Amino acid sequence: MQSLNQSKNKNNMYQFETNSRPSNPNKKEQHKVNMRGDVYALNTNGQVSSFRYANQDTSYSFSYDSRGNLEAISSNAGWTWSKTETEEFSGWVVINYFDRWQVGSEEVGEVFVNQSGIHTSRNNASILALPDLALT
Repeated sequence: MQSLNQSKNKNNMYQFETNSRPSNPNKKEQHKVNMRGDVYALNTNGQVSSFRYANQDTSYSFSYDSRGNLEAISSNAGWTWSKTETEEFSGWVVINYFDRWQVGSEEVGEVFVNQSGIHTSRNNASILALPDLALT
């Protein structure tokens, strides 16, 4: 069971605060809705921990390393994206039910998520099979 408090901030975005009992009763996430109607949650470090585009049924969750860099993405559709750094390869490994492939960092640049969605610094999210929305 979750409690839900709603307030409207000056940017015309709705902010929701939920208190989750199951895993950690002290952990709070702030849920917000952006101007396009996408819903996202911020963790206690201010990082986007989940995102759902208004026009899609798929939800995404995000993991960060100790330095605060995005290291993994997973979707409720069974897909995973993992940042990999080895001597032989630097980039993302994409896995779904049927396939597995790698995309080098030189092709997509930095992968990041913010209040408007998932992005790459080279505007090439489609080769990762991620939603490809331009920054606006």
